[in-house]
Amino acid sequence: MQSTHALLTSVPGVGNLIAWHLIAFLPELGRCAHKPLAALVGVAPFNHDSGKHKGKRL
Repeated sequence: MQSTHALLTSVPGVGNLIAWHLIAFLPELGRCAHKPLAALVGVAPFNHDSGKHKGKRL
């Protein structure tokens, strides 16, 4: 856990508190690929299309 914290805090803009929050709330971090992790967090764009209907990408 300390190595993960050290790695996260080495990223510019990620401080001590953010690193501990990421470790606590995202145990998949480091074990999961980036696309499923983005979907889990809610930042991956998904299209809402059905047939000829073109929905927004959210």
